[in-house]
Amino acid sequence: MNLRYIAAALCSILLLSTAQGAETITVDPAQTNQTIYGFGAGMKRNTVKLRSMATTPRTEILNLMFKDVDPRIYRTFLRHDQEAINDNADPDVLDLGGLDFSAGNYADDFWVHDQAMAIGGAKIDTFYASCNTAPAWMKDNTNTVQGTLLPQYYTEFAEFL
Repeated sequence: MNLRYIAAALCSILLLSTAQGAETITVDPAQTNQTIYGFGAGMKRNTVKLRSMATTPRTEILNLMFKDVDPRIYRTFLRHDQEAINDNADPDVLDLGGLDFSAGNYADDFWVHDQAMAIGGAKIDTFYASCNTAPAWMKDNTNTVQGTLLPQYYTEFAEFL
């Protein structure tokens, strides 16, 4: 059985495990109900730990992430601290000089990206970054924990992303 079918079945089992009662799952690879473009892999945190691991376990983890699962999608993390202050108060103009890509160990994130490309190659053709919060200066509590994005910064946050 193809690894993709096994992974899909495992995901289904995990989703159904919280449902009431016992469930039976039947996977029929000959029947197509929907097409899944592909699975994704990436690393949101702990890139420093991964990079500093001994070679053998690190290689095993990277192969699991970017080879064995056969990912098509790569996800990374956009850190809220890259724009600690407003770059120029113009949401239509991005001032790269006002951004700090060294903040939060971006070097290790770039390293994981390079590993993904070396291991996964051209089959990884979709990339995206996500973040958990807006920078503190854009929020009503001036903190990255809790709080709400202020309406006057909606377009600035779009620029940030």
